[in-house]
Amino acid sequence: MVAVGSADPIGLSRLVRAHVDLLELADAERIRVIVNKVRASAVGLNPGSQIAASLLRFGGIRDAALVPSDPVAYDAALLTGRTVREAAPRSPAVAAIARFVSAELVAANVPETARKLRGRWSRPLAHA
Repeated sequence: MVAVGSADPIGLSRLVRAHVDLLELADAERIRVIVNKVRASAVGLNPGSQIAASLLRFGGIRDAALVPSDPVAYDAALLTGRTVREAAPRSPAVAAIARFVSAELVAANVPETARKLRGRWSRPLAHA
């Protein structure tokens, strides 16, 4: 189960409240948390540390994945009607999401033989 929140005070507050609800549905070790659009302008200096500290303090959430804000890539995707990965494959946001998928989801849920193939997941799918 993946919980996604926005990296601003309102989004983080909503994420913490929703996480409590998720704990009623699944064990904490089955819930993965990812925080999107991390930027200093919304939470202050060193946003990653501030977000991690807030999630731990108010929600007991450890090891949340952080996706940096990349408005140029997001806007390019919107403008062209493509995914961010298609519109801006070198975006730091795309790299962060790929690390999350690889480290958190694939490693936790896929048999060993499939884990060896995870490098292939970084390429576009034939039907995509």
